[in-house]
Amino acid sequence: MILNKRLNLRKPITQAFQFLLTDQRNSRNMTQSAFSRKCGFSRQYISLVENGKRMPSFDFALNMAYVFKINVKDFMLLILDKIFYYESLKCA
Repeated sequence: MILNKRLNLRKPITQAFQFLLTDQRNSRNMTQSAFSRKCGFSRQYISLVENGKRMPSFDFALNMAYVFKINVKDFMLLILDKIFYYESLKCA
């Protein structure tokens, strides 16, 4: 079976990062500025990700996992879990 429609995951990926970044940062009482210094991305970029206005790069995802001391595989599974959760809300 060939799918003629391209699967668009841009919005669910953006939402997953939006909430995961905010949750992880807040649970560590870390400001956007502090996170910015640790991960090497600007505070403005972090703000855009947290507000769902920017889909993060792969480099950002890897740095995010490193800063929060989450194994990359586990981190990607957290992202996938959030994506499936938000997608299931659309279908309900």
